[in-house]
Amino acid sequence: MTSAPGSPGGGFSHDLLVHDDREELHTSVAAFVEEGLAAGGEVVVFDPGLRATALGHSLPRHPRVAYRPSERLMPDSVRGLFAAQLRPTPRLPSPGLWAVGVVAPDEGARAAWPRLEALANVVLAELPMRTLCTYDTRTLRPEVIAVGRATHRYQWRDGARSLNPAFRPPESYLSDPGAQRLVPPAGEATVTTTLTHATDLSLARRVVRPCLALAGLEPATISGFLTALNEVLVNALTHGAAPVRLRLWVMPHRLTCEVLDSGRGLPDVLAGCRHPAPGGPLGLWVARQTCDDLDVHNGADGCAVILTIA
Repeated sequence: MTSAPGSPGGGFSHDLLVHDDREELHTSVAAFVEEGLAAGGEVVVFDPGLRATALGHSLPRHPRVAYRPSERLMPDSVRGLFAAQLRPTPRLPSPGLWAVGVVAPDEGARAAWPRLEALANVVLAELPMRTLCTYDTRTLRPEVIAVGRATHRYQWRDGARSLNPAFRPPESYLSDPGAQRLVPPAGEATVTTTLTHATDLSLARRVVRPCLALAGLEPATISGFLTALNEVLVNALTHGAAPVRLRLWVMPHRLTCEVLDSGRGLPDVLAGCRHPAPGGPLGLWVARQTCDDLDVHNGADGCAVILTIA
């Protein structure tokens, strides 16, 4: 199944190119760029440092093709994904944006990388944007290539686009235990407290707030973390079950918190990733916007939400 040229159809499309030589890279990227231009869209090529690919030297010079060799396509955090989700739609060109991103080894080494690639399918679902993420088997580890294969719905090969049979829906991929999960730090938590009622929220804030300054983070960053933590605690007390246990780890330039309630778990591990329905709950959606990463774990002991900021 190959695609015909056209716009992204009003929604996000996440495409993959796994290659082992420059010829395959350039053939498929050129076809992707030509598709965007034929549809009347804008094209942006992100190639940090022109990492031996020199895409900017071989693709067409065109007023609707921009090269950003010093920037990355994928943001560094979940909060960065939400910044794109919340950006006003008129800022994206009509009929859409075609973006190429060269995945660099240091990106694949980031702990949050697998979650970012999986969550992009959900967080950016409504954006008129098609992305092509290129993975070079000569420079990336096999486990990084495996992440790419699991998190992209479409693949390119020999200049043609087709469905990717290795793709896993985000809710399935992010529910499995493994390297893609966010886990608390080893060692004893800096703060541990238990909440049994909504009236305990103010007490929890008073216990946590004095410790946050020890991380040496900017006040605005700490404020965002407190907002996210409050929303997660309210969600646990409202939709989970008491008692709710809070554990906070404070490290230089990093805060990590685990909120564990005693309920049956959150049915949707992607809760808070999509725009909320009118009148619907906002808690996890707000929390995901104000911390770097947030992960939901359902287990025999209840539902654990882990959030971090750096």
